[in-house]
Amino acid sequence: MNPLDITQEEDRDDARVVRGFIELVRRTNTASPAPEDVRALREMMAAHAELWRVAGDLAQRTTLHLIEQASASAAVRESLARGAVELRAGLGFERAPALEKVVIEQVVLCWVRLNLFEQRLAAVLEEGTTAETVHFWEERVANGQRQLLRACESLARIRKLAQRSPDVTARVLSGVTQINIGREGAIGWHGT
Repeated sequence: MNPLDITQEEDRDDARVVRGFIELVRRTNTASPAPEDVRALREMMAAHAELWRVAGDLAQRTTLHLIEQASASAAVRESLARGAVELRAGLGFERAPALEKVVIEQVVLCWVRLNLFEQRLAAVLEEGTTAETVHFWEERVANGQRQLLRACESLARIRKLAQRSPDVTARVLSGVTQINIGREGAIGWHGT
């Protein structure tokens, strides 16, 4: 058998699994889903570990939602979406350990949000609106810059710790006792 045939067959199987999963999600997305559908959904997710990303990767879904809701042109939305994919890949998402993946998603989300805030501020300045409106968007941009910087610093710290000790992810996760959300929405992890 040709190796290409195996790949095409695997692709068809993967597509079939995803279609089945999407159908189960649709049937269970009700106030009282049928117990057999919920059971089938759980079994499918247990058998295919990555399926949760189709419906449940909220960080990616939020990023995509922000981009889709942007008031920019289709070209700008597509460019922003591609920029987010490129940034995620450039930060090594696919080969990153689980803890780094969480922070990489935050970096991407903050980057998208900051770009949208910057775009809105530019539009407000061009419109010549009130000083109060300009100040509001300047504050949003400044807050977005701080959040992006904190997310980048968190990623750098995690990577630096991982270089010192390969099992840092396990130690960091076992030492986390509290997750604080500050007044600006930043997440702070405090160990025991």
